[in-house]
Amino acid sequence: MKNTQKSIVIVFNSMNIGGIERKIVDLCNYFCSKTKVKIFLLLKEQSGIFLNSLPKEVCVVSPKMLDFYKTKTAIFPLWIASQIRIIKPDLILAFGNYCGISSLLARIFSGVKPPLIISEDSSIDKQIDSDTFSWLRKLLVKKYYPMAEKIITLTSAGKMKMKKIVKDNDDSKIVVAPNWLPYGYVNNTMIKNDKRKIDLLFLGRFEIQKNPLEFLKISKKLVKNNPQIKIAMVGYGSLEFSMKKYISENSLTKNVTIFAANTNPYHIFLDSKILLLSSIHEGFPLTILESSAAGCVPICRLMSETNSYFDYYPETCQYQSLSSAVKNIASLLLDSKLRKDIARYYQQKAKIEQSTNFNTTVNLIKKYL
Repeated sequence: MKNTQKSIVIVFNSMNIGGIERKIVDLCNYFCSKTKVKIFLLLKEQSGIFLNSLPKEVCVVSPKMLDFYKTKTAIFPLWIASQIRIIKPDLILAFGNYCGISSLLARIFSGVKPPLIISEDSSIDKQIDSDTFSWLRKLLVKKYYPMAEKIITLTSAGKMKMKKIVKDNDDSKIVVAPNWLPYGYVNNTMIKNDKRKIDLLFLGRFEIQKNPLEFLKISKKLVKNNPQIKIAMVGYGSLEFSMKKYISENSLTKNVTIFAANTNPYHIFLDSKILLLSSIHEGFPLTILESSAAGCVPICRLMSETNSYFDYYPETCQYQSLSSAVKNIASLLLDSKLRKDIARYYQQKAKIEQSTNFNTTVNLIKKYL
């Protein structure tokens, strides 16, 4: 990079707890501390606990208007365009299909043409199908995504899905840049902890995509065979009332405890034996890396985006039905030797890949500065 100060505009919805928000914090910390780059964070909603984790040098702005009948959603691209005209950034980095499309439209409206990178951190086909106006989103992704300079996917499977939707002749446009652990996470978790009090953990948003009610159905079956099992659910979201109702109606209150989400979950992973990801779909969940680094065995639904990660006891770390999930978890809780062996393997894997994964994304961004 040249000595003159460059600027990056990052576009996202908010800074609530989530994998993308953690990535934004890490990227802001890196570019603010190690480069002459100025970061402008354009948020649809200036809210979320991760706002406090951002470096003070980051300029955070959002539209100052109430969202009556989704007016802010519709006007967001125009507002981004107005900011781009003022900032004249060297690069725009947008996360997800809504912010990606909004940023591409904003670039057209603004008349300013900086390079634009879209980071697609979800399973694009399933994410679009679950979104409102899915037919329109798919149409907009097909039409506008090819205008981006680069489209980041987290896995090779994600890239193949993206290529089916974004039929672009330039095969190098879609690149794989894997998720990484939050900055400093490895140092906090690469320690031995044999006295883990939580047998089974759910950590994530209490929303349909993360499927916490399926987690509870699996928990119910586990409790039936093991009345002493200790289960924790950490997060927040719209399904919390339904979850509490299910726990109460199925006599799970002695076994299942719900905790509020927080920005430093590593101590929870350190105290847990198994993480169960019941998500319907994922791009590649950060929680797999976080639990692995902490020596907590991740078990998740069989998905193309995560399948390649599980190269050691894959049949144990993935499930296709509730019964197979129950069987895998129960066997690992009984066989502590096997569980610790699997935990050690994935702990080392997460540590080895950490710096490589982060640098892949950073170096891609640097090419445009």
